[in-house]
Amino acid sequence: MRKIFCVLLFCLVSCAKTPIYTTETVKQPVPEILLQEVPMPVMPINQDTTNEDLLLYALELEQNLTLCNARLNTIRKSME
Repeated sequence: MRKIFCVLLFCLVSCAKTPIYTTETVKQPVPEILLQEVPMPVMPINQDTTNEDLLLYALELEQNLTLCNARLNTIRKSME
């Protein structure tokens, strides 16, 4: 019984080989354009400021925030 076990064990060990593939993780730096600051819009406050000016300012802030979040998501995905 021991002889059979030793022969089977030898057969199994002889079948084991090192893998023919290897994996390597290469980290790339984040593109420079994603690290640039998003410019802060200037709030139009003077005597001639209208509600339309304030609305356009708020929309510009929203657009800049959306752009900033998109850049952050791209950076997060590139780091995975």
